[in-house]
Amino acid sequence: MSIGRIRERLGIYAGTPVRSRNEAICLAKEALDKSLVFSNNENPYLSDYICSFWDFDTSEYITRRNREKPNSISKYYAVDLLRTVRKHGFPHSPKNIRLNEVKAYQIERVKAELQKDGKSSTTINNVLQAMRPPLSEAFRLGQISEDIVSRIKNVIMNNATRGIPTKRDTL
Repeated sequence: MSIGRIRERLGIYAGTPVRSRNEAICLAKEALDKSLVFSNNENPYLSDYICSFWDFDTSEYITRRNREKPNSISKYYAVDLLRTVRKHGFPHSPKNIRLNEVKAYQIERVKAELQKDGKSSTTINNVLQAMRPPLSEAFRLGQISEDIVSRIKNVIMNNATRGIPTKRDTL
């Protein structure tokens, strides 16, 4: 397991990679103390599950979807959703929560925190879009007991009407 993945499991979402050996050792020891390194594959952490779900090269879901309908999920789409949920969703999601422990109100809290941070409605809806298919697939496969995806609603888009600019607007 990479030290970056260990750092994510510990709930540390920094934009820079770990560069020093001492920092990597401290993170690894902390992960061992919290029993985060050897996780149960049947009940992964939510963040790990979503990351593996949108990993274009190894995802069973993407492989199956592209086999059933060729090129229905592009690598660009999968990478974009993964990047969006890592950058905006994971910092606001509950730390170290297992997949079978996720409830709709926790995803709604993520949405509320993103709104409080002033994120655009498009960004918030993209984060939700990155979380819906993995949770829906987990419900379909029986990894979670309730369908929480149907309870998660998008943020209403507040687009102002722009119209055609006049000469006065362009000056």
